[in-house]
Amino acid sequence: MKNEPIIIELYGSCSALSFKTDSDVITYPLKSKGGFKGYMGDGTDTLGDIPPISLSKHYFNLGQTDVDVENLIQTIPHSICLTNHNHSNLLITWEKDTDEIFNITPSEMLVCAHQSALFELTFNPNTKSNLYGRKIICSVLLEHKKHSTFPFVTSVTVIGHSFPVISNGWIPQYEIPQTVIMPPCMPSYPVYTTFLIKRFGHLPLMFQFVSPSASHFLVKPMLGVIYQDYEIIVVEMTPKPQDEQIYIERWTVYFNGNMKNEYYIDFKGYAENANVVFDNNNVLSFPPVMLGCQQFLQLAMRNVTRHTIKYQFYQLPPELNIQYISGEIDANDTLYQECSFSPDEPNIDYDFEVQCILNIVKKGVPIGSKYSVILCVRGSSKIGSLKATPNELYFKELEYNNTKTLHFDLINSSLVDIYYKLICTHRNWPLGNIEEDVKLHPASETIFSGSHKRITVSITPHTAVYYEFAIRYLIRVNFRSDALIARQKPVWICNVYCMCILPTLKVQNICAFGYNQHCTIHISKQFLWKRLHVNRLNKILENILPKERKSINIDLFPMFQCNKGVILIEWIMINPSSFPITLALKRIKNCSCKPVIKKFGYLLQHTETDCIHTNLCTVNMRSKTLRPKEETVIGMKIHYTLIGKTAICWELDIGHDRYVMLNVVINCLAESQSQDNFLSTASVNFGRTYFGNKGIMYRVNWIYNITNNDLPYSIDINNICKVNKDYHYEVFSCLTQCGVIKTGTAIPLLLKFQPRMFGRYKVIVPITMGDKTEELTMEGESTFDFRLASYARTIPSYCACKTSLFPAYFSIDCIDVWFLPMHNVIVRMLLVYNNLDFDALAYEWICQDIPEILYIDIFPRKGILHPKAVQSFRIKIYTKGYPCRIDVHIPCIFFNASKRRIYQRSIIKHAILSQELAGQFTITEKGTYVPKPWIKILNKPDVYYKTLSLRCSVCTVEDESTKVSLLNELKASPANVIYFDDSKKCNVIDEKELCIVKFILEGLLWDIVNSKRFKKTVDSLIPDRNLYYTQFMMDISERKRLIRRSYISPPLTFIDSLLEQMLFSIIHDEFSLKTTHLIPNEDIRHRNYLKMLPKQKRTDLENELEEDRHDESNDEDNNDADYQYLRTGFRVSFV
Repeated sequence: MKNEPIIIELYGSCSALSFKTDSDVITYPLKSKGGFKGYMGDGTDTLGDIPPISLSKHYFNLGQTDVDVENLIQTIPHSICLTNHNHSNLLITWEKDTDEIFNITPSEMLVCAHQSALFELTFNPNTKSNLYGRKIICSVLLEHKKHSTFPFVTSVTVIGHSFPVISNGWIPQYEIPQTVIMPPCMPSYPVYTTFLIKRFGHLPLMFQFVSPSASHFLVKPMLGVIYQDYEIIVVEMTPKPQDEQIYIERWTVYFNGNMKNEYYIDFKGYAENANVVFDNNNVLSFPPVMLGCQQFLQLAMRNVTRHTIKYQFYQLPPELNIQYISGEIDANDTLYQECSFSPDEPNIDYDFEVQCILNIVKKGVPIGSKYSVILCVRGSSKIGSLKATPNELYFKELEYNNTKTLHFDLINSSLVDIYYKLICTHRNWPLGNIEEDVKLHPASETIFSGSHKRITVSITPHTAVYYEFAIRYLIRVNFRSDALIARQKPVWICNVYCMCILPTLKVQNICAFGYNQHCTIHISKQFLWKRLHVNRLNKILENILPKERKSINIDLFPMFQCNKGVILIEWIMINPSSFPITLALKRIKNCSCKPVIKKFGYLLQHTETDCIHTNLCTVNMRSKTLRPKEETVIGMKIHYTLIGKTAICWELDIGHDRYVMLNVVINCLAESQSQDNFLSTASVNFGRTYFGNKGIMYRVNWIYNITNNDLPYSIDINNICKVNKDYHYEVFSCLTQCGVIKTGTAIPLLLKFQPRMFGRYKVIVPITMGDKTEELTMEGESTFDFRLASYARTIPSYCACKTSLFPAYFSIDCIDVWFLPMHNVIVRMLLVYNNLDFDALAYEWICQDIPEILYIDIFPRKGILHPKAVQSFRIKIYTKGYPCRIDVHIPCIFFNASKRRIYQRSIIKHAILSQELAGQFTITEKGTYVPKPWIKILNKPDVYYKTLSLRCSVCTVEDESTKVSLLNELKASPANVIYFDDSKKCNVIDEKELCIVKFILEGLLWDIVNSKRFKKTVDSLIPDRNLYYTQFMMDISERKRLIRRSYISPPLTFIDSLLEQMLFSIIHDEFSLKTTHLIPNEDIRHRNYLKMLPKQKRTDLENELEEDRHDESNDEDNNDADYQYLRTGFRVSFV
């Protein structure tokens, strides 16, 4: 119904002539063959072109006419005026009615150009009480082409009825709308619509529209008879030009030719031009925005007309952007689109107008004139900034892979909204992956003017470093996008500090004990520290990262012979970090031992691995979780019961997917096998050596012989000679180049390194012992600064054997003595603790005397430790004539004295019983029975070995001034030799250090000299007056000489002995230590004296043998070791 009509022109001919099919054969073809305009073209068209012909009237209502013959004369005809608007004569032909009801005369006429003609229309019904209607076609041909063209047609519509005058006809049955609303239109542009007149029943329906006197509407058809169910009525409205108004007209419709059957229908239409309205009175006001940023606003365009309008914005400024510059808006619709404002200059107020051009669109084609609407746009650019409160965040210490969150407030005190984006940048070295480890929320947001936002900083560190980074912000273009403003620098707002702690382990100390192992010299702390690669293991534990697996090879000791002894090693592990750590230890099977099935009873059985390597190296751990600064002990038991080289792997899991593989290598020899590794270390590093040393500095390396035979050794010095020849100086040398090593002993190799040029030196020396050869690498570096000389790495000195596995432990098990001059002596004190609750321990020290290098004496050497007792020992270290660096191992043998007595009693009882039963027998029926002792000999108690390590460096007398500091010089005893040095001394004493030492020494001497113990000690050390000397005759000169000698100051050795004994006694008094064991039991006077004075503490200590060696009055019995050990250098007084 609402679609436009489709007009189809049909042409046909019945003639002997042939017609062409081109357009020339059609007389006056329609210019618009489709749509409403073509359909309504035969009506009055005040706006269109002049048609070829025009009729005075197209619709005729002939009214009521009777059928009687008498009334035919009374019928009044109607006239039709036809006007020819062409320059040619036209032949007019009217269609004839076959029923002869409606007739037009003349039916054919020639109308000259620009002339008019009248035609007569008559109505002659043939049936009473009936309705009549017909469309009569008029054909128009050119006079000179009437036989070669098709005619132009037009029509008139006529109606009438034959009801009697007094009759109203039948009642019409119809349906017609009351109001017809026209589509929107523009002024001077017609608009069309349609509606239906529906007929009901079987009778025809005649209708006729009657318009007002002045009308803007046109209806087609204006009248007619409906024989079918409905009739389509087309309505045309032609508004006035340039006049926007509402058109409302009421038309009358008569049905069946009766005035009583009238109906009113309203036609409504509105003519308006294109127009849109913007919100906010056509003003678009943007809030303030930062330079380079975008501010968005929603622009509402409302189409206040009933047209579809096409719009387009012209000449937009570069600061303004509209989402849709052009488009269409439906009738009475509102279009919402987004506009953005982006200023390009700071601190400027913007105000400009934008022109919007409007067109009305009909079926996608713009019609009518263009109209414009002005949109006012206003905005301003401002400068803004953000600040953080607080501006520093301290996360302190944070465990690896743990998350901690802090926050700060980001404040916007400016007049503009700020679209920020937070970034993190390193402040110093780029440590840690802050892009992955640091999360900021919200990292990209908008802070409105005068408001604040809480920013959450979350750190999950994955690198054990110190995180130090800054949080900065960048300005985004708008709040929707992460695109940043070009050419801007990040602005600092906050600093963040965090220390990531990756909990780890550290080997703080190690300790070893030997059970029935005779080669105890191999298990000292210094030797263990190097063999177990403790420094390297600590470095691995410190630097290992998550998801890493590192291994370390541990060759425990040089090869031992197969025995039943056990070596116990304790690893003292500490958690140095401030977070707990979880530990796990398991053995990794790397041998080819296969599983076997073992049965228990008749039915139970299980599969287990029968591995002979299981008990060679067993490891156990005390605790599996360590709190911060907490220690744990990893115990390791080593058995040398399997001949050959065995590799055992243990996996240490320290958490965070970190694993350290401990590959333990155990090498065990048979009695007949030779020893492959006999050097204490295969590499000797002299470190940095001052090339200006006057004396020679040696280094001692040990050769061990653990076989059952004495073996010769020799050193091939060819490589040393080549190096010395290249440098034209004896850089390397070896004093002990050959010799014989007795079974179960070790000898020192005295190696020399004395550079005279700057650089690094290295030489490889082959060493042969027996039939085996091993290479020793010697290397060193010369330096110009004597203060940079490096000697040894730090090893903890305290003993870590305070455990139930070990019967005794030392206060310290590693003594370091650095820069001790030659021909000197230094005293150290050692405490030994008996760890047994009920048994006494017997001990014996094996003192070391290294010819021409070092002598170590421990007093007392033998004795018994009571249960849970503490005993002190005095260690004297004597240096001799070779300056060197040396590591000495001093074994101490322990055994259970209580069990030893029981064991000895069992031997005696068994021997006595065996003697009693000797020769006895009993004869029975079964034979002769010889009785056996029923007392069994008990197992021999185990022997324990504990080694005391001594690391000592002895410097030459010539270099003493540059090597020995004042503090170390005060600790040393006076030298036994006199050295005269004429060279210029190098001052190595700090002035502040000298003042402090002077103050300490003065206070110490003041306390000692003013004490009563000092006077008693002096009296005990100075011999009493021997009055019998006065009985001898002497002259005056001899007497004066004797008197002068009495005024001579006491020697340095005397003062040294005095201070040594005083300090030794003060320490014992301060710590309430017993002194009974320091008195030799061989002197019966000591026993009697102790019985008489049981509560008096003994303060007189024995002097050492070394003082007597340098005394000119030594007697011939000094060679007896026991006598040397017991004799004293001064007379001892018990008063």
